[in-house]
Amino acid sequence: MGHNLKDFLHAFWPIGFTAGLYIGLDVPPAVGIFLAIIGLLLMHRVPLKQWGAVFRAAREPDMVLLIFGALFFKINLETSGAIGSVVEYLTSVHVPPSVLVFLLPMLVGFTTGVTMPSVAITYPFLLTFIGTGHEVKMGLEALAFAGLTFGMWVTPVHLCLPLSASYFQTSLFRIILKMVLPAVGLALAGVLLAAFCH
Repeated sequence: MGHNLKDFLHAFWPIGFTAGLYIGLDVPPAVGIFLAIIGLLLMHRVPLKQWGAVFRAAREPDMVLLIFGALFFKINLETSGAIGSVVEYLTSVHVPPSVLVFLLPMLVGFTTGVTMPSVAITYPFLLTFIGTGHEVKMGLEALAFAGLTFGMWVTPVHLCLPLSASYFQTSLFRIILKMVLPAVGLALAGVLLAAFCH
């Protein structure tokens, strides 16, 4: 038990350190992560002459391109007004509100792979259906977040999946396939909440 706790703390402290710097001192997460990496190198007594090799081995040009691609696409969605046009079209063809509430966050989550921007892009268009304040429909809000999470879990754009595939040296497609069943379960939970929770 003590050994497992030690391993957990050893793995968790860089996250806690980065979050603490950001919350307490408003230090950007990238700076906190860099400082945590330096701390890990010092803890493991990695010789200074090997630091350059460690950072060079961590270079992933495809990951950098993926990040910039997702951010660029997000900016295009925000500035082009494409989401509003999609909502207008789906409404005009009489798509049921519950389907729209699930589908829109799912599509944006799938195409951007980033949670908070997807919420910021889609939720303003869904407030008409979900409501606000005391009139909020919690079931539909849960359905919207289930749709967002469904899209995030099965998209290759979400960085957790390609990074995991790269780290474990396995197929990205195989990882996504393993995520489909949990994602479907989550979607069903969202549907049930929308049906019975008001």
